[in-house]
Amino acid sequence: MTRRSSSVTIYDVARQAGVSVATVSRYINQNAPISTKVAERLDKVMTELRYVPHVAARHLVSNKTRVVGLLLNNLHNDFFVPLLNGVEGVYVRKTIT
Repeated sequence: MTRRSSSVTIYDVARQAGVSVATVSRYINQNAPISTKVAERLDKVMTELRYVPHVAARHLVSNKTRVVGLLLNNLHNDFFVPLLNGVEGVYVRKTIT
């Protein structure tokens, strides 16, 4: 697998901000204290580079994909459509809060 030259990685952010990759990770995940000065610098660099965390990588690390799978053999009756709407409503509410 080759890396696209246009995608910005956490390594690029760390290099540009002059901090370690671990510090960038801590800032993104908010799981350890980061000084205000470093946080502002990271915020600025991430904005300049247009860095967006890679969703698939986050799912691999956390072992959580937040995906619901349903197998249905017949969507053309009065039972499944309300069921799907209910599942979607609960799932959307949980991901927003």
